[in-house]
Amino acid sequence: MTRFGGNPGVIIALPDIRSFRVTSEHDFLILACDGIFDKISNREAIQTAWTGLREGPTDIHTASGKAVEAVMQLSLLRKSLDNVTVVLVALPGLRLVEAVSRD
Repeated sequence: MTRFGGNPGVIIALPDIRSFRVTSEHDFLILACDGIFDKISNREAIQTAWTGLREGPTDIHTASGKAVEAVMQLSLLRKSLDNVTVVLVALPGLRLVEAVSRD
């Protein structure tokens, strides 16, 4: 609505939705806003999350926090000017010991 000013079409209410079956081969899900994906690809987000998981101790909560922080930092380093919200959902298949050997 332009009667209040602003730019039409800047905010959209159509999310990018992917549907798939979660299996034991999946380690985690990354849910993030467009401020993240405006600056980094899906592949880069996954690789960056693994980097963060490798940095953390074997405590799943701390390691997940480091993964989220790493993804946010990469987006900000690339000058994202939008919201940079990230949520990492650790799935039962995630094993931090294995994170050392993942790409």
